[in-house]
Amino acid sequence: MVSKKRLSSSSLILLSILYILIFFKTLHIHHHSNIRPFLQFGPSRINNSNDYTKKRRRGTEHTHDVSADISAKQKHTQDTSEDDSITDGKTITAILRGDVDFNQSFNTTSEIQHRLPFQPGQINLTQADVLRHCYANPDIYARHFPSSDRQVTSISDKYKIVYLLLPKDGSSTGRWIMEHALDGHNAPLHPTGNDLHKRYGDYTVLTFVREPLQRFYSQYDEAFIRYAPWVKGREYFKHPYAFIYENMTSQIDFQNAFCPPELIPSHIREKNVQGINHWCTVKQQTRENGTLAMRFEQFVERYDGLNPYDIHLHLQVPHISNKYTGRPRRIDEIYSTDANNTIKNWESIVTWYGKFLPEDGVYNARSKPRRFKTSLVSTRTKQKICKISAIDYCCLNIELPTECKDIGIHCSLELDQNKDGDLQIQPWQHPHEID
Repeated sequence: MVSKKRLSSSSLILLSILYILIFFKTLHIHHHSNIRPFLQFGPSRINNSNDYTKKRRRGTEHTHDVSADISAKQKHTQDTSEDDSITDGKTITAILRGDVDFNQSFNTTSEIQHRLPFQPGQINLTQADVLRHCYANPDIYARHFPSSDRQVTSISDKYKIVYLLLPKDGSSTGRWIMEHALDGHNAPLHPTGNDLHKRYGDYTVLTFVREPLQRFYSQYDEAFIRYAPWVKGREYFKHPYAFIYENMTSQIDFQNAFCPPELIPSHIREKNVQGINHWCTVKQQTRENGTLAMRFEQFVERYDGLNPYDIHLHLQVPHISNKYTGRPRRIDEIYSTDANNTIKNWESIVTWYGKFLPEDGVYNARSKPRRFKTSLVSTRTKQKICKISAIDYCCLNIELPTECKDIGIHCSLELDQNKDGDLQIQPWQHPHEID
């Protein structure tokens, strides 16, 4: 009887010692591991717009219908419908809102810099809120930042509006509307964005953006015309892609390519040269036979995406970012120029201030028919354009076009290496890393 009691006591003592050893071993593991025993939440990384901006939201900003209602007590899972490595939009949204700790999205104890890959256009936040987390690497995108120390900007002191102009994003139209409907004027603005926090701290800062693939078509057309050998002063310019002008030494040669003389109606041919030019360049869609489209494709094939020879080839996000920090300038509202939305969005803006657009519908737009047939552009070329423009798709939260959805264009969400540990969004692959 006594021996059984002693045996039982000894067993209890051994079990107690074993339990204590396991407990301290567990503490040691947690102390030296990146895996935390429970989800931790910090303050939101998103700098919410000021109250003034919140009051004048008109619902025109780009957003996606993706639910972000994720339980704070549950481990976040990744979307496995297509690729186990791709993080779903719900998780990215929750992290950017500050509802979820970034580090809790990993199932690894590795101490390397973590990156979460996700697809463009899947974040349930406005474009302005997503853009605030963007990082345009100054070393990589150096040629895409504004080169001037004082960038021309349209400003309305009466209505406290700063309109940041982006090339090929309806800037001519926007500047005209600012001047004629909102008493705006051109003013120099420091491209770092410091003025937006100081002198214009209580102004609403807005800009217009465009779907990158469609914008690239327009960028090329603009640069083609501006640097053509028949343009005065350009005959001495050493063009890096001179082959796009092969057998074209004059404006007439170029016009004949997209508006063949034999296709011009007889009653137009009987008019003077100016009448023919107007009919070809303003009234008609391109009638080219594929020659211009082929040259466009050759340009894209050779273009590295990082060395634009003209401002109209600049990517959108770097052009509105600080060239020293790579972080975007303060922007409160972002509007779209796609699908003829430019005027509709400007109507919404001016109406808010009790103003109206001119009834004649003339807004100084420089829109012209495309000179090459985009329908002839190959899928392969479109895909490279998407890769070159990845930073715009990622940071402006724009969904990829159908041709580019399944070629591995992903965005990256990671922690910046600064003392604050800010989140940063950038492409998973930059243009120079394209295969």
